[in-house]
Amino acid sequence: MTLLTLFIPKCYNKHNEAVATHEDTPMKTITEVKQHAQLLTVPEAAQRLCISPRKMWQLISEGQLRTIHIGLRNTRIEQEELDAFIARLRTIAAHRN
Repeated sequence: MTLLTLFIPKCYNKHNEAVATHEDTPMKTITEVKQHAQLLTVPEAAQRLCISPRKMWQLISEGQLRTIHIGLRNTRIEQEELDAFIARLRTIAAHRN
């Protein structure tokens, strides 16, 4: 039987210093990944609602969704805010019937 050995080269930055690769970093648990996924970009939030990003921006400008601004050009929507918006829509729909 032949044993195949695979050599994975180290990554280097512009100063020719070895940097950590994904093999060197510990794996994230599902809980950690979910914690990082709580802030959504406007296109991601729009995709979850199955609407266009333009419609999402309209909802934001109307004050129906609160956003978080990171710097000047980065707008995020919390997953909890999106869930609350969906719950409000369900409540409105239930009262109409």
